[in-house]
Amino acid sequence: MNNNFFIVIEGADGSGKTTIAKQLAKQYNAIYTAEPTDASIDTLEGYIEDRKKHDIQIKGWLKEGKNVVCDRYKYSTLVYQQFEGHDVSELLELNRDSLIPDLTIVLDYPVEVLMQRLEERGKPLSKYETPENLKIICELYKQLKHWYREENIQYYRGSDEEAMEID
Repeated sequence: MNNNFFIVIEGADGSGKTTIAKQLAKQYNAIYTAEPTDASIDTLEGYIEDRKKHDIQIKGWLKEGKNVVCDRYKYSTLVYQQFEGHDVSELLELNRDSLIPDLTIVLDYPVEVLMQRLEERGKPLSKYETPENLKIICELYKQLKHWYREENIQYYRGSDEEAMEID
């Protein structure tokens, strides 16, 4: 029996996913990975194909007894592609064969905190990174437990300047 794990960290832009995922991977001697694996992907079909290849890689690591922490996964596709207007039933079907993580943690911060963090990065903001769009994206993330009832999805609700840290 393997005691290794597959954990996913999710949340809107600016929620601290990458920081937390990297901290967890380091602390638990796990492999850190992220989606999309190819930053140039910008179509639903591209994300689904990327995930299929990524799943093969993750299965291999798990079979080798390694722990895996992933920064974004199928849940981001569901949220952001719904935002783009794709039908949720279609998205669920396209992700039907994806792996089921042992634990998914969704980082949930107020839009004001997300915007402050994004602006502090000093990089141009994407179309998703406006207060109006972040509000929609955060609401879509809150629906994940409805769409994935059988999965272990936990929400971490942060506030104001609070940051989640792994001890």
